[in-house]
Amino acid sequence: MPSLPVGPLLPPPGTYSFAAVTPPIAAPDGDRLAQLAHIPYSLSDFVGAAFPPFGQPRRIPSNLPPPDERIAYSIVGLVQYRGDEGEIVMETIVPSPAALRRELVLGNPAGALLDGTPLATVWSNHLRWRRDDVIIDMYAESRGISQLRLKTLAERVVLL
Repeated sequence: MPSLPVGPLLPPPGTYSFAAVTPPIAAPDGDRLAQLAHIPYSLSDFVGAAFPPFGQPRRIPSNLPPPDERIAYSIVGLVQYRGDEGEIVMETIVPSPAALRRELVLGNPAGALLDGTPLATVWSNHLRWRRDDVIIDMYAESRGISQLRLKTLAERVVLL
């Protein structure tokens, strides 16, 4: 079966806003949500979360393949951390069973976490990796946060 490139998966700008939350953060539907296990002081001024639905629901075409063959990605939620250092956002994405049956190409190789988990990047100041059957995106909204810093923060990410 051919590999499947995974492009950017962020909801459209303006379709969500972050509400202040107190960690640990729970997704409303009970799905696991990627978040920092320990928040550095430099990113602790504001912790927020946003959950679907994002914007207006799309019309579902009538000519889709059967559900067990559909390639789809479900966004569980977004978590934002802001502070003196800047701002990062983490996105938790669940691929459909059909997508998981393919080799997912998450982006350009960008090294690995200490446990050997491969990291990828789609654009600068962005990291993406897979943990279990979940894709985690982490990106910096501030140019002051380097990809190296994101890698350090990625080591602190847990799914709760």
